[in-house]
Amino acid sequence: AAPASPAGPVPPVLSVPPTTAPSSDAISAQPSADAYGQAASNLVAGTNLEQTIQHILDMGGGAWDRETVVRALRAAYNNPERA
Repeated sequence: AAPASPAGPVPPVLSVPPTTAPSSDAISAQPSADAYGQAASNLVAGTNLEQTIQHILDMGGGAWDRETVVRALRAAYNNPERA
């Protein structure tokens, strides 16, 4: 006896070829991940914070007071390059 045929049409099987090269999304995400790591290394705290405040005050040539520099650093999440 022959096997019974299935009732109704059989949907085709879709095959996806494997990719060997990383997608362009993965390539473009890599530099941003590095940028976050680099930005995190620029953050200051503790004694480095005091040195950074003094350095920014010196760069300002006396135009900024300490409170202004501290507020700018807080607004920039203690990143002196953004403050």
